[in-house]
Amino acid sequence: MPRNLLKADVQGAELQVLSCATRTLQETEIVILEVSLLAAMIGGPELFDVICRMKDLGFVAYDLFGLHYRPLDYALCQLDIIFIFVPRHSALRKSRAYATPEQRQLWIRERSEDFSRIRRELS
Repeated sequence: MPRNLLKADVQGAELQVLSCATRTLQETEIVILEVSLLAAMIGGPELFDVICRMKDLGFVAYDLFGLHYRPLDYALCQLDIIFIFVPRHSALRKSRAYATPEQRQLWIRERSEDFSRIRRELS
């Protein structure tokens, strides 16, 4: 089973890199790409272009990171769009469950505590 990781931060040359990496991608389990909402280069690809090309190559968006929440109220205040792609049939996508029952209870308890703290701070 392929285990390679491909990471590219190429400021608008994502589609060119993907075009030159077809053999490498056949042996790749995870692709990490920095993707722009506004093209860094004139005519460069944007988010939609890269996601469509990755789908054509048999990969789907799996995760994104670089989200920054402000401590004041945990609102999303900044993000660096970096997508992680995996093959459409990756073992990482096997389960469609959101969480175990125990994880759901913990998440609910933590969110309730967060909201209670924020209400107190805003009062």
